[in-house]
Amino acid sequence: MKLGILGATFDPVHKAHIQMAKYALDYCEYVLLTPCIKPPHKDNDNITDDDARYSMLCLALDGYENLIASDMEIKRGQTTYTIDTLRQVKEEYSIFDSIIYIIGADTLFQLNTWREYEDVFRLCTFLVFERKGFTRSQIRGRIDILKNDYNADIIFDTRSVSEISSSVIRKAIAEGDDSIEWMLDKKVYRYIKENGIYK
Repeated sequence: MKLGILGATFDPVHKAHIQMAKYALDYCEYVLLTPCIKPPHKDNDNITDDDARYSMLCLALDGYENLIASDMEIKRGQTTYTIDTLRQVKEEYSIFDSIIYIIGADTLFQLNTWREYEDVFRLCTFLVFERKGFTRSQIRGRIDILKNDYNADIIFDTRSVSEISSSVIRKAIAEGDDSIEWMLDKKVYRYIKENGIYK
């Protein structure tokens, strides 16, 4: 059996995240969605409370039997690196034969800057989805380089994923603009409104 991992800040979780996770089920039996606590590549001062982000994720995944919210990175309580998550998943989910780590094409071009990236390549297969700003030939070219240089195992899924931005959602909600409601699960949108998140 194969286990997928989709890591992000999920601030907030939106329909494109869910779409990617559902697509990934074509390659694995389950997908763990793991909110980061302190991503090393982002401004940590403006990230929403961990409990709120995890609660929104749980609401968004309600009804999806094979999509699972995991708070393992939040519980770690320190700067999160993918290598640590992969090692923890290998230990705690040993029933699975292999791990598929789900990323957008923008992340593909950053992989060799990650902590212990050569071990990361050994521990998982990457599933890459297209992202605005990168052509398919650029993506395939980068995949070839990583395969040749690091023996990386990378799958490229060319299905279209909605171009939804969490930062656009946050800005719109702060400004009282409800036009972004369609980008969010109804339960998540209600939670945001009821709890005054992003105001």
